[in-house]
Amino acid sequence: MIQRSLPDSNLISDLGTPDAGENQLKTWLVSHIASRMKAMGLTQTEAAQRMGLKQPDLSAVLHGKVNGYSVERLARCLSALGDEVRLSVTAPDGSEDAFVLGQPNAC
Repeated sequence: MIQRSLPDSNLISDLGTPDAGENQLKTWLVSHIASRMKAMGLTQTEAAQRMGLKQPDLSAVLHGKVNGYSVERLARCLSALGDEVRLSVTAPDGSEDAFVLGQPNAC
């Protein structure tokens, strides 16, 4: 399993942009959506159908226009492409708990 974490430095945050952490997470999810589409050999039209989106809307998302899309919705889009999306919390004692987002039919 490849684990990726968000970088400690955040250019968006450093510039004083509101909601910088949320925007960074959205960008991270969109990069995974694009990578998954490429790995599956999907066109934007095919991927949009799996996600329940219109192709122009997916194109906008892939070009960073994520206003109006929540982190959860983008995670569901990624899940609709077959990736397991999970949120995990690790306590100081090392114990971990995770929530796994089920695969929806659409995001």
